Parts: sequence; C-alpha cells; structure tokens
Amino acid sequence: MTAVAALSVEDGRTALTAALSEAVLHELRLGQYAFRMPMEAAAVYQLLPGPVRRELHGRAVEVLAARRPVPRARLARHQLAAGRTAEWLQSVEHAAWEAAEAGNHQLAIALLEDTLAHPRSPAGEPGPAGPDARPQRVQRAGFRPDG
Repeated sequence: MTAVAALSVEDGRTALTAALSEAVLHELRLGQYAFRMPMEAAAVYQLLPGPVRRELHGRAVEVLAARRPVPRARLARHQLAAGRTAEWLQSVEHAAWEAAEAGNHQLAIALLEDTLAHPRSPAGEPGPAGPDARPQRVQRAGFRPDG
C-alpha cells in the first residue's frame, strides 16, 4: 500500500493505523486491508481525480509486476486503468493461458471475451490482429465458449 500511495514506510504506517482506528479499513488477514463494503471503496475511488487514479494504477502495475508469481489478471486490470493498453493486452493473454493451463477454462474464456468486448480492444481493427483472425487464434489455442 505504501508503495502505491508513494508514502514512506513511517508515513504509510501512520496512515494505515489511523484508517484502522477510525474503522475506515479493516484487516482481512495479516498484511491485507480493505474497506468493509465494496460501496465504500467505490465512493473513495470516485472521489479521487482521474489523473491521481491513473497514477495510483501505474504504481500498482509496478508493484504487481515485481511479484513472483506475477498476478497477471490483477496486473491487467491496473494496466488498463493506467492507460497501458498494449501491456494490458499482453497480461490478459498471459492470464488466460495460465488459467487454461491450470484447468480453469471458464476463467480463460471470460478474460478473453471481456477483453474482446472492451472498447480499447483492437478487436475491431482490420487485418491479422482484427476480428477475422481472432476466432481462429482463440480456437487454435483451445478456448471454446461452447466446450
């Protein structure tokens, strides 16, 4: 949290302690904190100006990319919100492959379908990366929504 918020360890500890003591956040498990209700998180998120949100997402990308193993699906969400479209597409592809290799084909399909439906997806572009090629590439990869 401190790295994403660009706080020193001491300032991060002070801010976290204050948020916990005021019941703004609660501890899920050791080292993991969250708002009690998703609506609270959404309200705080909407209060942040767009450039600040984008900057926070960019820092979250750096933190997540350094983890091993890399949490690709989470990384992809932050890349998209940070405006890093090319990186987002790569991470979604990696996340889908990882899900398929782990036997979670429904997750793999959902990741790919959500990406293809997103306005920033190049799905509507003509040529080899466009809509004519995608169904064949997805089928060759073994992802079939009906199976």
